[in-house]
Amino acid sequence: MQLLRIQSQNMEEIRELENILDSIVEFNPAIKEYNYSISFFDGSPKEKFKGSFIDFLNSINEGRKGLIFNYNQLQNRISELFQIYDLLLLIDKDLTNFEKSKIKDDSFFYNNIFFTITYFDSGFWEISSLDKNLLNFIKTKQSNYEFIQL
Repeated sequence: MQLLRIQSQNMEEIRELENILDSIVEFNPAIKEYNYSISFFDGSPKEKFKGSFIDFLNSINEGRKGLIFNYNQLQNRISELFQIYDLLLLIDKDLTNFEKSKIKDDSFFYNNIFFTITYFDSGFWEISSLDKNLLNFIKTKQSNYEFIQL
């Protein structure tokens, strides 16, 4: 299994996430129909954030499956964020794969979740996918990356 690590640019994480998602959909438009779960998030909102940001955070942290979105809902929420410090975004057809009780370690992501995007300490992205061709495609859109063998 391979993991794609991408070095983040200073304060560009929102645009980087949007670019990663655009690349996924460009490679396979059917992924727009998948389920998206934010299972962990730390960051800050823009002033135009709709609703309560605290309720947004609580929904992620307290939900059994994180906070579930469709593709358009996720895009809208991302556009309302000012900064991301840490993120765990899961993309899969099967909602049961998002059950937090199943997610005991990283190997669950690598072996069961179709696509996983993690962002660490405002520094770098780690992306895994059950589709190696998709990872290779995303790599072609990046300049500062490395593959990690798991």
